Amino acid sequence: EEVYPENYVKLRNLENHDFGRFAPMVNNNIDKINNWTALSFFLKGCTMMYSGQEKLDNNRPSLFDKDLVNWNGFDISSLVLRVSKIVKSDAFIYGVYNIKIIDKDLYVGEYLHNNEKYLGIFNIGLEKGDFDICLPDGKYQNLLGIDPIIVKNNMMVLSNKPIIIKVVNE
Repeated sequence: EEVYPENYVKLRNLENHDFGRFAPMVNNNIDKINNWTALSFFLKGCTMMYSGQEKLDNNRPSLFDKDLVNWNGFDISSLVLRVSKIVKSDAFIYGVYNIKIIDKDLYVGEYLHNNEKYLGIFNIGLEKGDFDICLPDGKYQNLLGIDPIIVKNNMMVLSNKPIIIKVVNE
């Protein structure tokens, strides 16, 4: 934060022409792919997708020759669409951003703006067990999924799915 101009935008990506494809780096584990993909959008900045990444195309395209994307691969475009819509809210644009990394396997971040908080929980190491979430008891909607997040005594059960929760303080 100190070395960049006040209005900088960090560019983020999981794949590009230099690094190759991300899915093989996590043994094509769809839970890890989903968590890392959602996390890359949740982080402060702008996320870039590489040619065919949303279809988990393992082919690393040539920069200089015609090299078509395999559009028949596994499809994560619905996750990309959901998370990209969420991060366009004012909280992600104007809000205060805080991060917490737990044991390199669990990323928790939040954006605070006015009376809204977006809390992201990304289980990149696919950890198991309970997690201290610091939210009041209740059911919370995971904006990226169907199953509700249940908090009891400030604890929730970790999931292999990426989680983004919107909390409105009145």
